[in-house]
Amino acid sequence: IRAMHPAQEKRAKPLELDILQQTCDWLVQATAAAVVRGDAGSALRHTRDRALVLRGFWRGFRPDGLASLCIALIEIKPGEGVTWSKGDRQLEGRKFSCPALSRLCPVEAVEDWLALSKLKDGPLFRKIDRWGHLSGSVLLPGSIIPMLRQFLAQAGIADADAFSSHSLRRGFA
Repeated sequence: IRAMHPAQEKRAKPLELDILQQTCDWLVQATAAAVVRGDAGSALRHTRDRALVLRGFWRGFRPDGLASLCIALIEIKPGEGVTWSKGDRQLEGRKFSCPALSRLCPVEAVEDWLALSKLKDGPLFRKIDRWGHLSGSVLLPGSIIPMLRQFLAQAGIADADAFSSHSLRRGFA
């Protein structure tokens, strides 16, 4: 069937550094504007989204990897970096690290998210309902693509629909 009816492979557009910078700049400005307006829900959402996109980009995470991050397994050293534990098939566990960066820093973004959300345990990235209430349940991997496309479009990125959560991984690579 493949020989008779070849289909073009659909690939996610890589999220490049200039697009990441534009998106993060917009998210920071949108957060500041939401704080001025007194819109705590939007401030929370934009801060979470910035942490999510920077964390996903700099570590090349897939959506399920982002959704499974747990606060108890994260150790943040301000100005140095972040270390997190992840289970493996041998049940030994592995440690991963991410250094602090001078710009587009995922460590700073996660610190901002934890400070604003006041989260202490459970999943790192959670749902936020339309009224701005933070849920106790984890953000589903399937919801990351529409979220990413929405805030890319709001940041003025052309062809926002050409991006997917795999764009973070491709851009990092």
